[in-house]
Amino acid sequence: MAWLVLFVCTGNTCRSPMAEALVRAALPPGSPWRVASAGLAACRGAPASDGAVAALAEVGCDLRVHRSRPIDEREVREAAAIIALSADHAQQLAALFPASRDRIHLLSAFNPGFAADADVADP
Repeated sequence: MAWLVLFVCTGNTCRSPMAEALVRAALPPGSPWRVASAGLAACRGAPASDGAVAALAEVGCDLRVHRSRPIDEREVREAAAIIALSADHAQQLAALFPASRDRIHLLSAFNPGFAADADVADP
């Protein structure tokens, strides 16, 4: 069984796909974890932003094949953890999917160098 970590931002063209790609690259082969990303206001099929593609290319991750997609209720139900990139995203997710509240976290909460409620700014 694979456990899902779902990263969520607004448009799914910059922050959440970058987080998805970085975590995917960090997972060891055979990991039981899988990662995905989606947007609360995403249109389907938009490419990752040029800045996101360039930034991740610098660390060996390729976002050129990424295509944006809106949040999916089924995937939210399946996610072991839903990682919001801002407090606003977390609030929207909790309002849309109240049964998932206990699995919604801010990305900054996992970094001891940042305030637990800090947003990841949209570049």
